[in-house]
Amino acid sequence: MLYHIKDNTTGRSNRFIMRLGGNIVGVAIEYDTPLFTDFRIRARHISLMERDDAEDVFNNSSTGNVWIKTRITDRTQLHWLINGEGHDIGWMLQRRFRYQSNLDSSALTRMFDNISRRVNIEVDDSRWVVYHRNTFNVTHSWDLSKYEQAKQLNAELAELVRHTLKTKDSSELCNFIIEHEDTSHTTFRSIANMLDNEDIAFDIRITDCDHFELDDEIRHLGRRGDSSVCRACYENEVEYCENGDYYDYRENLYEHNDGNYYSYEEEDEEDYDGDSDYNEQNADQLMSYNTNVLNILEPDHSLISSIHGDFRLGIEVEMVGSGGGYHEINSSVANVRDQLGENYCICKSDGSLPSGGIEIVTAPRGLAEHIKRFKAWDIDPSYRAWDTGKCGMHIHIHTKAFTALTLGKFIMLVNADGNADFIRKIAGRHPLRDSQARDYCASESQDILDNPNHAIKGKASSRYRMVNCENMTRSERNRLGLQCDVEKPYDTVELRIFRASLKKERLLAQIEFTHALVMFCRVASWKDLTGDSFKKWLKTTRNAYPHLADWYGIRRRAGAKNSAPTESTCTDVTTTASSI
Repeated sequence: MLYHIKDNTTGRSNRFIMRLGGNIVGVAIEYDTPLFTDFRIRARHISLMERDDAEDVFNNSSTGNVWIKTRITDRTQLHWLINGEGHDIGWMLQRRFRYQSNLDSSALTRMFDNISRRVNIEVDDSRWVVYHRNTFNVTHSWDLSKYEQAKQLNAELAELVRHTLKTKDSSELCNFIIEHEDTSHTTFRSIANMLDNEDIAFDIRITDCDHFELDDEIRHLGRRGDSSVCRACYENEVEYCENGDYYDYRENLYEHNDGNYYSYEEEDEEDYDGDSDYNEQNADQLMSYNTNVLNILEPDHSLISSIHGDFRLGIEVEMVGSGGGYHEINSSVANVRDQLGENYCICKSDGSLPSGGIEIVTAPRGLAEHIKRFKAWDIDPSYRAWDTGKCGMHIHIHTKAFTALTLGKFIMLVNADGNADFIRKIAGRHPLRDSQARDYCASESQDILDNPNHAIKGKASSRYRMVNCENMTRSERNRLGLQCDVEKPYDTVELRIFRASLKKERLLAQIEFTHALVMFCRVASWKDLTGDSFKKWLKTTRNAYPHLADWYGIRRRAGAKNSAPTESTCTDVTTTASSI
């Protein structure tokens, strides 16, 4: 049920696995962190594992190999994991298991209750005390001690707040909060708002690493310096990127044989496999998969995305060029950028694509510019996408276009099984019908799609979903109410449903469909998120989406006759039953 798996070669890599039947989740602790001791394991020490990684480690571990697997049955160790200094590990495993398992809520509750009983916790609500949004079981010495500590901490905090209001000096209060990481973020924000209303300086912030830090001690990471980090994490977890001239978390970089860190894996310079990370500067050639388009091209700054108006989109189109050799690939890159615009897109490698594969990545721009450029593209007839079995189109939507309600409805509409045929006809694939879609854009559990709030709260933390919400900063995740654990600085919602097509009627309709879907979800009732309702709404949009209207054969002007839907004439067609 619960397993501890340790790297036998160094003892520094540890995994905790929760497994029942076909359900498995895991977390990793990479650093030399003492386990099953009085040392408090905090969330920053822990990283979530992908399901495949958890299965690999679990299945390939046994006594005598690199990994040693031990089932956790010792009551003391279970208590440490569930209620003790390692309870962040236990909490993260249980939360992940709830999201990913196929068990119903009552079965999960019984399972976790059984774990609690094994560590001498009686599941009795009368023995639990809720204090400042934390729950303590006062029948246990550890919880009772933490409860008393919490009361003492809040009493001292309240006294310092009164002192700050009286003296107009927050320095002692700031130092206290820095020294006591257990201060809740809710309490901190309430204090910050109160002091702001009193015009009292409060020079402390919650950093993106989820810690408190003084303003003048905060460091910034990443190419654009848009991720904040406290001094402790900066000193212990951050390295300098030699080829990018910036600092980033060690886990985001690659250590080379020279002892320095780079943004790309070290490779044999004599080999060229189409996915080399040596090119992050020359946009006239195929660029590395890790290249960030925002470091090369500018978004449309004149368009400010908002929850009521227009918003920026970024488009990724995967295709196969005119050949798989070095010169043929770069010739295709030059042709694509010459046609679409050198200030509009770059071309990147992607190891998941066939030989000669290219990923066209645009800068974040408005819908009108995207349609104008792709409509004018004179596509080389040797280029392929639809029939490769590997190519998709992903469209990134600026998160500022969404409220939590709109995003919840967006997730519901795209993922609902009842909309599968509607989605598949425009997208070209669907996880209920097509294996390619199941691998790269799986659907959400139907159990979470009963209302927008549940769709947000239950959203799976995997980027290989129809709607990928794993590209956001912490502040945007909090604003939208998402539970995702991955943090990236791009602030986009990625729609991954499309099978890539180089036929203009489908390509342009897919791009307009993405924009229209957001606009529809802003105004539609969450109880009426169907394909028929969407098409009825589309008729009212005054020709805002002409290529999408053509796709469905919808009348666009008063007195005009309906034309044949391009959906029925496009030569890139979806079969009744597809394995692509």
